[in-house]
Amino acid sequence: MSARSGMEGFCKVCLHANNEHYTAPCPATGCLNRWKECTASNCFRERPKSSKSAKVCFGCKDHPACRENLDFSGDQIDVPEKQNEDYAATGNAGGHDDKGDWTR
Repeated sequence: MSARSGMEGFCKVCLHANNEHYTAPCPATGCLNRWKECTASNCFRERPKSSKSAKVCFGCKDHPACRENLDFSGDQIDVPEKQNEDYAATGNAGGHDDKGDWTR
């Protein structure tokens, strides 16, 4: 399945094309972070069978519980530069790791 979101460039977490992602605003009131889900079929090569079918590359580290209330059907814009900078500095994007577990 392919998202075909129309976003340009590549994801800094999974390195797949941004066109293969959906994004959603964090549902927490006033939060400017975005969630980013990869739909590339090979995103989890070692994915446990119990994991979601899509990898959440970026999650909101401020509101991780909001993942239950995400709506990926809105406008497809990439995560803010602040989230990219935080990931570059910490190596933690707040989403799934390469084995399909949630990072903390």
